[in-house]
Amino acid sequence: PQHTELRAALVEHKVLCFRDQHLTEAEHLALVRGWAAPMVFPVAALTGGTNPVGMVIDTAESPPDADNWHTDITWWHEPPSVAVLCALTIPETGGDTMWLDLERAYDSLSPTMREVCRQLTAHHAPGERFIAANRRIMGDEVADLIGEHLTGAHHPLVRSHPVSGRPSL
Repeated sequence: PQHTELRAALVEHKVLCFRDQHLTEAEHLALVRGWAAPMVFPVAALTGGTNPVGMVIDTAESPPDADNWHTDITWWHEPPSVAVLCALTIPETGGDTMWLDLERAYDSLSPTMREVCRQLTAHHAPGERFIAANRRIMGDEVADLIGEHLTGAHHPLVRSHPVSGRPSL
């Protein structure tokens, strides 16, 4: 029943935030399994990784590489339906994660533009910044594997949510 309520809340609000949660890795995975089977990040899978829990560590020597508007893993043929983040250490300033409602963005378009967008697809591929960041963190071999194997995917510009049916960009 708890997962049913969480799923309904996520569909309604699109983002859920829970403060002061200190989950173990096993508890984190149990929460994720309430929504879907956890996936291994494709770059980790390329290098033989099997753990669906990944760490992002930003420091002065290794600053954020996704410090701009983006959607995670759109270059994968079947992007995950849910992302679960757990901030372990939060800086006194900065480090914010912001969210954009792409259903609302779609709704704000004129009817003509909505129809145009419904006809379009987009090719998403790991960009040079992504590959360069992985080269810096994991080396040339991994960066070369990304360029060779993660060639991207085509997705419709407008998708409908599988539960609510609401379209979004």
